[in-house]
Amino acid sequence: LLSKFLTTSTSRNMHSLSLLAWLSAATVVFSSYEDERPNIVFLMADDLGWANVGYHNTQNPEVSTPNIDYLVSQGLQLNRHYVAAGCSPTRTSFQSGRLPVHVNLKNVDAVLDPSTGVPPAMTCIASQFKTAGYSTYMFGKWDAGYASYKQLPVSRGYDTSFAYLGKSVDYFAKTSFMKHGDSICDNVYIDLWENDGPAAMSMDDIDQHEYVEDIFAGKVLSTIDEMSTSEQPFFLFYASHLPHFPTQIPDDSVAQGIYTDFEDDENQCGEQNDFVFDGYYEDKKDWKCRSILQAQVKKLDEIVGSITTSLKENNLWDKTLIVFTSDNGGSLELELTAGNNYPLRGGKTAYFEGGIRAAAFVSGGYLPEHRRGQIENGMMHIADWWVTFSEMLGVESSDTDAVALGYPDVDGHNMWPLISGQVSESPRTELVSGRNVYFNGAYKLMTGKNNKYNFWSSPVFPVSSSPTQSELEAMVLICGSEQPCLFNVVDDPGEHQDLAEEMPELVESMKDRFKQMQKEVYEEDFGGTDMCPDGVEKCGCWMAENNWNNFAGPYQDLPDDKIFFERNDDRDSIFSRRSVIGFDGAHNTRYSLLMVLVVLVMFVALLGFRRIEIVGNNTRKSQDSNCRYGATI
Repeated sequence: LLSKFLTTSTSRNMHSLSLLAWLSAATVVFSSYEDERPNIVFLMADDLGWANVGYHNTQNPEVSTPNIDYLVSQGLQLNRHYVAAGCSPTRTSFQSGRLPVHVNLKNVDAVLDPSTGVPPAMTCIASQFKTAGYSTYMFGKWDAGYASYKQLPVSRGYDTSFAYLGKSVDYFAKTSFMKHGDSICDNVYIDLWENDGPAAMSMDDIDQHEYVEDIFAGKVLSTIDEMSTSEQPFFLFYASHLPHFPTQIPDDSVAQGIYTDFEDDENQCGEQNDFVFDGYYEDKKDWKCRSILQAQVKKLDEIVGSITTSLKENNLWDKTLIVFTSDNGGSLELELTAGNNYPLRGGKTAYFEGGIRAAAFVSGGYLPEHRRGQIENGMMHIADWWVTFSEMLGVESSDTDAVALGYPDVDGHNMWPLISGQVSESPRTELVSGRNVYFNGAYKLMTGKNNKYNFWSSPVFPVSSSPTQSELEAMVLICGSEQPCLFNVVDDPGEHQDLAEEMPELVESMKDRFKQMQKEVYEEDFGGTDMCPDGVEKCGCWMAENNWNNFAGPYQDLPDDKIFFERNDDRDSIFSRRSVIGFDGAHNTRYSLLMVLVVLVMFVALLGFRRIEIVGNNTRKSQDSNCRYGATI
């Protein structure tokens, strides 16, 4: 189309006027297109229990989430939004658009296993937004691999990121957290990364009194403020650490009304946590673990409320779609935390509905008004968002580059017609969830022999009489491959009635289909070359201490300018520099070409007008240019 306006014209001024008309028309078309594309704010909670939000647990007045409940009242509940039973498989599924069985089933910290996370060759969701011309931001928990630079957020399509890369951090010290605050490595290190380098020059520069979630939330709110003056749409992924262990809340939680002592509480979380906030009970026998967990949720709710307010005050609400989900069910590891998934069975790490059916909804002014206040019961998976967003934005919804290299393609379905109310039936009719669970419509087949946390909690849980963590873990449902369990999770979401004996023909047909799908499980050690000296067993740990000045960071296939332990020169440059690595190569190229095209069009137009010389009624001709474009507890 552009070339037609750049062909030989009988008069230069008419040619320029035609070009001006084309540019004006193009501006109108592009502006209209831009205006129709929503901003996307994707909020992911960490280990949020089904019953730890008010709209799911009206029977427990302790549960107070007014801001989340408001978004639900103005949004659409996703009643069957499935995730993995652990953090990393869910996050890699979301980023890659693939079911965990086709990208990553491991739920270990990438500092120990380089093949944890999304393989570098797979295109991540932020790159899809970049292709569509979006600004992209990531704040909070990454947990999608970081052994190499190619796996960092800024290498996966995010313009800006401020995140911890592994599984859990101390909310105050920002160190990698395991039981009792111990590091996952023998050495203690900070896990906080900004764009392409550690978030500070040294551990001493980290403010150990500032609550890390306040830092993340502050960056989210600042980004929203900045985007209010931009005509470019944005994708903002905020992956909160809350309410994941450790059981820590801000020092002013009592004064701010976030923390309250609940009656009949229990203290098991004191077994593997050592600190809650300054001034909390010194004697762990006095700890109130359910109270702490719900205070973490209330803190999360306040942040969600701040985001909602900011979107409205910045006049972004009407053109923003908010998606909220947990990464898995609430954790029942009572020595660490105090989640609750009532009335669902089980919790995190188990493939009962309490472990994989996430508290989830969509909201925001972009959601069609007639869908607000409704409940959607169609089956969805977190992998579906990759394809959903891609098709909403009009970009390629297949990862052709990765497929060409032999990787599985994306698994998602476009859920926007269902969410927006254009259709009434979900396009997803079956789902493989982990190694031992298969869904077909309303039915769920379980074949695992070690389905722990086989119990149902009550609206108020845990309490002083609750079993210990080891006792809960010992509650196991055995569903063998030859004698699986079958549930109708539409009519019976709590999985109380095993239908296997009543429906043997359905069991056999689902078993056959499941066996076929299990053959496509992706497992590959895609790790690269360790950069630490020979003989080092935990290279990620060693590099954190010796290469990154006691910060978590990549430890494989590093370029020469990122290897510091072999040199004596000043390492300050890597810690002070905050440049952003380019997004995925193929997408970076396409986006760059688009920007070049826009610049060229503007240059040609400007050049054309500047060269017009009118002498009386005569016009001077010029050359043309061409551009290409178990139990109840």
